Amino acid sequence: MSAERLRFDFSHFEPVTPNQLAEITRIVNAEILANAPTHTEQMTLDQAKAKGAQALFEAKYADSVRVLTIGSDGFSIELCGGTHVARTGDIGPFHIVAESGTAAGVRRIEAVTGEGALAWFDAQRQLNAVGERLKARPEQVVERLDSVLERQRTLEKELERLKAKVAARPATSCSMPCARSPACAYSPLASKESGARSCAACTTSSTETGLRRTGARRRAGRQGQPYRRGHR
Repeated sequence: MSAERLRFDFSHFEPVTPNQLAEITRIVNAEILANAPTHTEQMTLDQAKAKGAQALFEAKYADSVRVLTIGSDGFSIELCGGTHVARTGDIGPFHIVAESGTAAGVRRIEAVTGEGALAWFDAQRQLNAVGERLKARPEQVVERLDSVLERQRTLEKELERLKAKVAARPATSCSMPCARSPACAYSPLASKESGARSCAACTTSSTETGLRRTGARRRAGRQGQPYRRGHR
């Protein structure tokens, strides 16, 4: 137990349902919002029992015990040595984060309060944001993230394999089967009928050569000279 977290064990024959946990949370927060006063007093154990104080009476207590009363209507009366707030509003927001069984017939509630509750709400908002990006519910985020990371590792291995494969090929300026370049290291010279394609480098080179020849023909025509291949 601390100013920001608590756990409470109690006798119960079955797990507490989500609806019951929500109702407990509502009741506690309603009392906190009421900002009810607290009152402590020392008395004998028998007097505490007569007053209706809640305690683990099978435990051993001293002759004089500390009794904490919360609320003017006696909302809660119990033997307590750890709550030191003047009013319930000092506790701040209360939220149950876990419910579990600790032994046969014994259940445990864990909750956060005050700054601890605010920090928990902020963490939940971040978790929900991650879930939205992964298209997963909050309780599925870890499983989905593991799947994404495993896929990333697989893709990285495949990328490294492809890089190694490319690096093992002979150096060349042509990366496609090419009918125009006899020097292509990837494919023997093929005819147009074979369906072979020209690589980008060869196509660019042929286009530039064709444009130069067309320009030379036009210049030769304007000058009244016959065009000779290779003439610039």
